[in-house]
Amino acid sequence: MGVSDALQWWEEWPLRILVLSSLVIQYILFVASYARKFPIRSWFRPVIWLAYLGSDAIAIYALATLFNRHRKPRQEDGDSGGSILEVFWAPILLIRLGGQDGITAYNMEDNELWTRHILTSMSQITVAAYVFCKSWLVGSDKNLLVASILLFIPGILKCFEKPLALNRASINSLVSSNEPIVRPIGTHKCKLKIDPLQDFIAKATTRAGATDNLLAPATPYKLFVDLASPSTDDRIRMLQSFSALDDDCLYMKLTDFLSQTFQLLYTKEKLHPTMVYSDLQLKDHIIPSRSERMVLIFCYFVRLFALYLPFAAIGLFHHSHREAYNEDDVKVTYVLLCCTAALEFYAAMLM
Repeated sequence: MGVSDALQWWEEWPLRILVLSSLVIQYILFVASYARKFPIRSWFRPVIWLAYLGSDAIAIYALATLFNRHRKPRQEDGDSGGSILEVFWAPILLIRLGGQDGITAYNMEDNELWTRHILTSMSQITVAAYVFCKSWLVGSDKNLLVASILLFIPGILKCFEKPLALNRASINSLVSSNEPIVRPIGTHKCKLKIDPLQDFIAKATTRAGATDNLLAPATPYKLFVDLASPSTDDRIRMLQSFSALDDDCLYMKLTDFLSQTFQLLYTKEKLHPTMVYSDLQLKDHIIPSRSERMVLIFCYFVRLFALYLPFAAIGLFHHSHREAYNEDDVKVTYVLLCCTAALEFYAAMLM
């Protein structure tokens, strides 16, 4: 291969390598989102960390490369087919920026950076839309145009869903939850008496009887944030609820609570429609706020569009004028579409 061939390869393949690398990283994160819940090798944790950091970085760099290649509108010449397919990759990169449902944060501190993700999402959506409108040729394949629009819908929604998930999993959001405090009946009629520490320890260490009204924690994350129990009796009943269990059952209960807390802090489970609906059911004693209803509707449509629209885009691309485009770009586009649709499908099924 001569110098001219090498330069031509370097001109054509960097963007393809970037979009394919972004896809590979998403699959690594998909596997890691479930593997990190179990004991894993120490060498695998840096891989997860690098994949988490590189997922957004490579997608942003790919959009920047796409922007540089299409700053000027292309003319309708013989090489326009390849450039059109490159523009077609822009909404797919937005879907990549939306991240995986199973891993939104690597550390708890990542949840506090949700405002930064809003700015990143807005800037990258602007870049993708600008490149698409600037470079799309008038009179191009209508099937490809419709497929691009269908991919832009879940891409834009997922870009805003990620900072919303980070915000709702942040400590400030959990502590400022509007769940009402349920106090025992009659406490408003008299002052709560604070028992001496010795009496509290004696009651807490007493094994619960068969007829005692035990209390199990409904939301496990309350064990990990500074939310006090509404009364001393509730604290004692909660302790007795655990002391009444045998060792195996207690171990399974704690691991289940830890797993739910992990899902809440590091995934999009808090935004999953079934999770939001269950939260509203737990709060049936109050009227759901307007924001809660809006979140429920938003999450439902995000899941719906992300699940079905990529398959519709595959069908439209298959019936487009594929023979007019660059053969390598066609292969890369098929890989991106099929793998993206499969990834969104399995993520929705396993969430």
